[in-house]
Amino acid sequence: MDLREQAQRESGELRKDLLAFRWARDRIQHRIMESEGTSRFQDLVEWSGTSAVTGSLDLAIHAMERTLEEFVSVIRRLDEEETDGKQG
Repeated sequence: MDLREQAQRESGELRKDLLAFRWARDRIQHRIMESEGTSRFQDLVEWSGTSAVTGSLDLAIHAMERTLEEFVSVIRRLDEEETDGKQG
């Protein structure tokens, strides 16, 4: 397997991870909004663990997005080198 194939595979796996993390964050945020106005001992949004979890997910999502951009850039560069090599 060459470098381009490896980068494409890793990019595909990273996209799956990114979707899963986004889904988890969105689901937690949805649950927070859903629980607002209910009678609870402590509101979900005020619970310290909720902010920590959503904050961690946001950081991980941001890092994955940057990494994915880097993989796309590498793949594009490898494609250009391959095209230039065939023309020259």
